[in-house]
Amino acid sequence: MRKYKISTITNSLKNKRRKEIIINRKNIPRSTHILWSQKICEHLSKWVFEHDFKDILIYHAFKSEPCLSFFCRGLSPLYKTYLPKIICKDLHFYLWQKGDVLTRSLYGTYEPEIKKELKISDKTVLFVPCVSIDDFGNRLGYGGGFYDKFIENNPALPTVAILFNQDRIDNIPVDPWDQKVNFFCTETGITTIE
Repeated sequence: MRKYKISTITNSLKNKRRKEIIINRKNIPRSTHILWSQKICEHLSKWVFEHDFKDILIYHAFKSEPCLSFFCRGLSPLYKTYLPKIICKDLHFYLWQKGDVLTRSLYGTYEPEIKKELKISDKTVLFVPCVSIDDFGNRLGYGGGFYDKFIENNPALPTVAILFNQDRIDNIPVDPWDQKVNFFCTETGITTIE
């Protein structure tokens, strides 16, 4: 595992941006949040079908993130969804099915029970939570680095950051360990990172 020196300036800029965006996101009216989340899920459903992905690594939304439950409800049984669980500071993804129990983690996220762990294939796609993204695929997360490490360890895995269009910014401060995503999805559609 690589060790990096944390830049105080970059970290301070990230924290400032993160707080501003989360506050703005929390102020989205509930009806608008639901509408935008539904549009995001429609784009994702169509895109997943077009690209023939079968194993979808999702997450349970928190801190006013776009809700992916509309996506999950519309999936046929041919698809499998996996939710993340943090174990020893690493992300592991476990099969999740409707009705399965979720437990609140120390980080405030909801995690699945440990059962069938994911085996990544060319039919796997990762939906990545984020606070913001820029047009270069730089993602501003919550500061834990869990997804950055997972993406770094699985470089061939297609990654899609999920966020509301209002949360995009021009330029995200980048540290050496930050990993770019391949796509991002907002209520306006899916964008490929060139």
